This record gives sequence, C-alpha cells and structure tokens, in this order.
Amino acid sequence: VFADLTRATQISRETGEPLIEFCALINMAEVAYAMGDLDRASETTERSIALARQLWGEANRELFACELLLARIALLRGTFEPARALLDRIRTRLSEAEAQGSEEMRLLPAEQAQFDMVELGSRDADEAEWHAFEQRYQSIEMQTLEQIDILDGHALAALRAGRREESRRMFEFALSLSRDKPNLVSERVARHYSASFA
Repeated sequence: VFADLTRATQISRETGEPLIEFCALINMAEVAYAMGDLDRASETTERSIALARQLWGEANRELFACELLLARIALLRGTFEPARALLDRIRTRLSEAEAQGSEEMRLLPAEQAQFDMVELGSRDADEAEWHAFEQRYQSIEMQTLEQIDILDGHALAALRAGRREESRRMFEFALSLSRDKPNLVSERVARHYSASFA
C-alpha cells in the first residue's frame, strides 16, 4: 500500500496533478495511523497539511480534516497538549466559517465523533462522560474501522485513568468487531490489548 501511494505522489508531481498528490498523501497518513505507524502517519499528515494550505489557503475543510487526523495521532502517542491545541484550532476555524455563513466548513457526524474522542481522551474524562459519548453516537453511520478506532481510544483512556475493567470491555468489544470485519486497525488494537492484559 505504501509503495503504491508513494508512487502515486510521484506520478502526480510528474503530471502536475496536486489534487491527486493530496489524496495519496492523506490516504497514506490514514493507513499509517490505523496500523499504528505513528512516525510515518505524522510526517505524511504534515505534508498533507502543507499541500492543503498551498492549494486552498487556511479556510478549507481538507485542512481541518488533516488537523483532526494529527490530533488523533497525538492522542494515540499520549501527547495530550498538542492534541488539545489542534482541537482548539479546528474550533476556531469552524466558528469563523459559521460566522461567514459557510455551509461546507463543518464536521461530518463521524468526524465529530472523532473530534469528541480526542477531546475526552486528552483530558481523562470519567466513565459517565464516555458513556454519554457512546449514547450520542451509537445511532450514526460509521465504518467499522472508525468504530474500532474510537473504542481503542476509549479503552486506552480508561486504562490511563486506572479503570481497567472498563478498558478491558472496550478492548474486547473492539476485538469482537475486528473478528467479524477485519480491517487495518485490527492488529493495532490487538497489540494494545495484549500489552495491557496479556
């Protein structure tokens, strides 16, 4: 996958197609994040952000989607202050766009769920807050990979807070979803579970 996407970025530069380069870069970043290759995910996301700024300036949804991915990477690394700073930046962009009447600049339901996961995980929210979060988002349509990623974030946050049984439940739910529908994030979750409960 990485070889193919790297080649896609090369071809896009050779043919002068920056939109294709952006798509290849952000897809590479998402794959690296899902697999837990956080150095590659962070570096490729930063390249995506630089290209998004060149193509569309500061006011575009591609840019804040990249920043949201960077916040998710920071959360998975356990670097909470940068994660919160990125969320604050996204909030500011969304507020400015709303004030200007822009309909395009808004979070989609799955993105809002990811945003809230980072917000809760980066400040060690309690079990009741996570439960309210689950109730809010259980009815929205998400890909299995997105669901498992959020469960992983919840499980890791509960573990950091010392709530081991809550963490185990979230991990085991994520693993059961992975068995039914294996995907790129499955092995990352299995590694986290094994490291915590083996």
